[in-house]
Amino acid sequence: MRYAVVFLALLMLAVPALAADISYPVPDVSKAKLVLEEKQIVSVADGKTSTEMDIKTYKTVEGALVRVYSVKGAIFRYDVSPTGSEPYEYRIIDTKGNGVFDTKEEMVGMMEVQGRKGKYFIDLGPEPGKEYKYSWEKPEKPSMKDEKDRLMGFPIYIPQWVIARWMTQ
Repeated sequence: MRYAVVFLALLMLAVPALAADISYPVPDVSKAKLVLEEKQIVSVADGKTSTEMDIKTYKTVEGALVRVYSVKGAIFRYDVSPTGSEPYEYRIIDTKGNGVFDTKEEMVGMMEVQGRKGKYFIDLGPEPGKEYKYSWEKPEKPSMKDEKDRLMGFPIYIPQWVIARWMTQ
């Protein structure tokens, strides 16, 4: 019985250590073609502090489309479309600032918007610093006037380490 308790205690200690090793491969954009570069002003929740966020879109040699998000040179997110066309299929995020992209989120699939379930994709919207869920059935991006009631913009997620870095610079 004592050995079982010790084994369980060691297993509990090992599980977080194993989870910490999760890392998603970062797309190689070193030889990719830059196809779009934009800057968006983002602000902290206090509404007083803001900075520029760089968003660069690349077409890789393999044909993938990769969108790179950074603040003051610190890359914190990649959106990836392996097929080379929109919508982007997934995003990977460095949540801790250690250069390890430890979070992967799907950007296409079944989602709920305003209480309605359906197939949506997430993409940048007309309002800087925000993303929107667009209906898969209408892949063209509707104007905000047409879809204002259904599509709620939400701020682009920026990890705390990025905010802390830009506020100290």
